[in-house]
Amino acid sequence: MRPSPATFAALVSLAVLPHAAAAQAPANAAFATGAAVEATLDAARAERLPTAPIEDRVAEGRAKGASEAQVASAAARAHADLRTTREALLRAGHAGPLDAAAARGAQLIGRGYTAAQLETIAHESRDERALLAALDALADVLARGVAPVVALARVEVRLARRDPEAALVALGALAGARP
Repeated sequence: MRPSPATFAALVSLAVLPHAAAAQAPANAAFATGAAVEATLDAARAERLPTAPIEDRVAEGRAKGASEAQVASAAARAHADLRTTREALLRAGHAGPLDAAAARGAQLIGRGYTAAQLETIAHESRDERALLAALDALADVLARGVAPVVALARVEVRLARRDPEAALVALGALAGARP
């Protein structure tokens, strides 16, 4: 028995519509995720946070083939790390943290440092140049495989001694040496 034209049309639509909806879903999800990334960037701008670290994280995720949901999540984490860093720097008495200090601090937060540790470093830094050098030294020493607690101790010793910024910058090259 042959189905009627109406029954045939209904069966075809039941077979085709789920596939059409599934094909549209990724495009809709990508649009929604792109909107989420834009909303994150807009929030950072409204808070006067640097957006370059967020944009860099988004570009890195996309270059690595991350899903749009992963990219949006990474953007939100970068924004939260920037906010946490700024708050730590303000608590430490840096009235107008430089965008560079916020960006570097956010990278360290993302690598496992705490806001309290950043606040300590910021408090011990006599000025913005020393703060930037200390943050760079922490990142360099950490990149060379030194445990975060050890890296922090080495930087704190140099800040307490009021070593010049050059000594902090050179710390990364001396990752195996004692403080």
